[in-house]
Amino acid sequence: MHRNEQAENHEWYGRVAKLYDALLAIQGGVCAICGSDGSKDRGRFRLDHDSSCCPGPRSCGRCVRGFLCDLCFAGLTAFEDDPDRLTAAAAYLIAHREPQQ
Repeated sequence: MHRNEQAENHEWYGRVAKLYDALLAIQGGVCAICGSDGSKDRGRFRLDHDSSCCPGPRSCGRCVRGFLCDLCFAGLTAFEDDPDRLTAAAAYLIAHREPQQ
């Protein structure tokens, strides 16, 4: 990598880090789904985006939805961002919930 490319990468990642901090602060510093503060049992935060806009791991920036902990991010990924499947899964869990004593 040439020196100019290294400088551009450093500048880009510096801007991304500032944006990450600002967006996470706006979200209250917690996962947008479960409210976790990013402690190690829930994993680090991941930037969630609408993959119908930008398939793959990178986002254009316009389709960013928020920050999720690793577990919530993995859940959305497993359900392929399909709200109908997520709703069906929630209904299934509720229907098979053990009664509270």
